[in-house]
Formats: sequence, C-alpha cells, structure tokens
Amino acid sequence: MVDNGDARRQAGRRRLWLFVGLSVAGAAAAVAGVFHLPDRMYEGEEAHAALQGGLLTVAAAFVAVAGGLIALDETGQANAEVRRANRDTHVRELYVAAIGLLGGDAIDSRLGGIHALERIAGDSPEDQRTVREVLSAFVREHARPPAAPGPDQPDGVPATDVQAALVLHSQPPRRQLS
Repeated sequence: MVDNGDARRQAGRRRLWLFVGLSVAGAAAAVAGVFHLPDRMYEGEEAHAALQGGLLTVAAAFVAVAGGLIALDETGQANAEVRRANRDTHVRELYVAAIGLLGGDAIDSRLGGIHALERIAGDSPEDQRTVREVLSAFVREHARPPAAPGPDQPDGVPATDVQAALVLHSQPPRRQLS
C-alpha cells in the first residue's frame, strides 16, 4: 500500500500558502481602501476617521492571520522533524536491546531478541537489510552442530532460536501498525 502522507502534506501546504496570499491581498485591499474609500463614501471628518480606522483594523487582522498561518506551518514542519527523530531514536534503542538479548545465554532471551529484530524490520524498512545480516550471522554462529547431541537438541535439528531466526529470515517482514 502506498503512503500518501507526503501528497497530503504538500496539498495542505499549498492550501495554507493560498490562504496566506489571500490574507495579504485582503490586507493590501484594506490599506488601499483607506486612501480611496472615505472620500467617495462619506463627507465629514468623523466618518472619514471611523472608516479609515476600521479599514486599518481589517488590514491588521489580515496580516495577523497571514502571520499565524505561517507560524502554524513552521510549527508543523518542526513537529514532523521531531517525530522522525523520535522514531529513529526508538528504532536504535530497540536494536541495541535486541542485540543484547540475541547475545544472551538463555534461549528465551535469544528468542526475544529475534522477535525484537522482526519488529524493527517491520517498523523500519531502511533497516531490513541490517536485520537480515544480523540474523544470518546469528544462524551461522549458532547452527553449528554440538559436540554431542543432547536432550535439548537432537541430532540434525537446529535449536529453537536458530529455527525462529531461519523462519524470520526467510519471510518478508510484517508491517507494524503505528
């Protein structure tokens, strides 16, 4: 499925800049009206002053709206950068934890590390290659036959954690829900 988040953001930014342009145009029209409308509409100093004050207030409001929209856009961009940085930090922390579990002595820890790597591969497509390389190295190191088969590993059957790594390595990563 294609993510249209970028297209939506682009359309939103175009709309925002359209509103900014309209606000600036409205402010310019109000300022132009200050010089041309009072003479044509009203006679008398008080009427002129009231209309000019109202038009300047409208112009100031349009400028404030334009400034608010620009600030809103800048805030949105900054928030998007923070979200990307937080996601990247989360992936790095999960990767470090997964590698620590993968190097553990207990099979439960190693299985947890394998499944954490699966989560990374699903959440971060750019890290899928690294996950596959780590799992390949894990299988190469841990699939060596033991000196003497024991109750936990019958002759010729890989250990449970190695089987899990092989299954994960052979399947495309599952996409995680965000």
